[in-house]
Amino acid sequence: MKELLKIPFDHKKLWHNFVLFAVVILCTVVCLTASDGIEPPINYSEADIESSDFWVQQFDAFEKGQLHIDVEPSDELNELLNPYDPEERDDIEFLWDRAYFEGHYYSYFGIAPILTVFYPHYFLTGSIPSVSAACLYMAVIAMLFLGFFYRELVIKFAKGANLWLTCVLFFGVAFSSGIFVALSWSDPYYVAVMSAIEWSMIFLFLGFRAMRAESMLARSILLALSAIALTMTIWSRPTVALVCLVAVPLFIEYLLRHENLKSKLISASAFFVPLACGAVAVMWYNAARFGSPFDFGSSYQLTVCDIRENQLDVSKFFDSIYHFFFKAPSSTRNFPFFAVSNVKPEYEGYFYCAKGVGALAFGIPLASLSAPFICRVKKDKYKFATMMTGLAICIFIAFFDYCYAGFDMRYVLDILPILTLLGAIMLLCAHKEAHGASSVRWEGLIKAIIIVLCVIAVLVTVGVTRMNPASAIFPIKE
Repeated sequence: MKELLKIPFDHKKLWHNFVLFAVVILCTVVCLTASDGIEPPINYSEADIESSDFWVQQFDAFEKGQLHIDVEPSDELNELLNPYDPEERDDIEFLWDRAYFEGHYYSYFGIAPILTVFYPHYFLTGSIPSVSAACLYMAVIAMLFLGFFYRELVIKFAKGANLWLTCVLFFGVAFSSGIFVALSWSDPYYVAVMSAIEWSMIFLFLGFRAMRAESMLARSILLALSAIALTMTIWSRPTVALVCLVAVPLFIEYLLRHENLKSKLISASAFFVPLACGAVAVMWYNAARFGSPFDFGSSYQLTVCDIRENQLDVSKFFDSIYHFFFKAPSSTRNFPFFAVSNVKPEYEGYFYCAKGVGALAFGIPLASLSAPFICRVKKDKYKFATMMTGLAICIFIAFFDYCYAGFDMRYVLDILPILTLLGAIMLLCAHKEAHGASSVRWEGLIKAIIIVLCVIAVLVTVGVTRMNPASAIFPIKE
């Protein structure tokens, strides 16, 4: 029994994979427990478009062969000198939080959920999925590919990690990834968040898997599919697409490792040709609506302020790091003893501030900070580059989101999945090194740390999901 517990994970052994994916399936089943709160599908022919959410409105626009929402702005709104100024819009009726541009309303949210969830559902059933159903569909796929990508990371960067510890740690990764948090809300805003998590995980899995494919055909297919997944990530939340850059060091390693020029050209073409097609599609869509291929329309929001006044401000850098990484949850007397903090910073300019906690509060992401110490350049420069790239991207996304949007739990989810995965790999690497050094004391300590961090991930996630009293996953029992 003692020797059985020390077995290293071997991805070539069927029963090792079976044990790991049994945990992945278990976590996917946890997602499905939210099905009790799924709202019924929407009968499109009977939908009131003006009072619908922006997903239904954009679906309706496509069905009518147009890009703008089929709701006419009022004459009073059209006559304003600056319709984005909330003071000028006072006492004027308008569609809240839609993009307004040259006399038309638009949804500034990406169309990946419409293309990959709404239309398939419509073709199969004749109805549009409710927001809660759309979030559940994407959560299931996101959880599965979180598991697939986690396995690829273990194979690449934590080879020889303990099998059972790897499986236990994924349970904590699933809770810390933010998928359950997004699923607990399942409102129109979280549709984009869930879609971004889903497609970024698909891209990263396909990209990492392609780099260890033995045949050129398999590698080319995987790279082409990964390019499509990257396009869908951009069409979900463009900022989250930056997370996909963590695959760059791996691609560079592949190009430098293979001396065959033909192999390099075929692999590069398999990825960049479909990616170029996707980029053209995204830029055409932007230009057709807002006159610029790089304008996603977020600056034309009709919300609590004029978004165009926001800009990157270095003076807010440390505030962004504090809120997105280190903002601690509030404590409560009731289980799970953690709750989200209500944030109201006093700054000049516009900030959307709501309830949320920093990414490191989920426990496992905290281990990602050890990357500069555990990953040594001389030992594995590509592993070091991957971890450092991931941390740098997360810092930039936090700074960018904070300056242009503010602080909210759904913004933290832009960086939470990748930080969780980086932290998990660091924990497995630390344990493997301690075991290799035959240090029973250090090995036991790291095991204890992993278990504690997994417990924290569960408690904080359950506490954060309960910031929504109507949550169908981990619901509050009266």
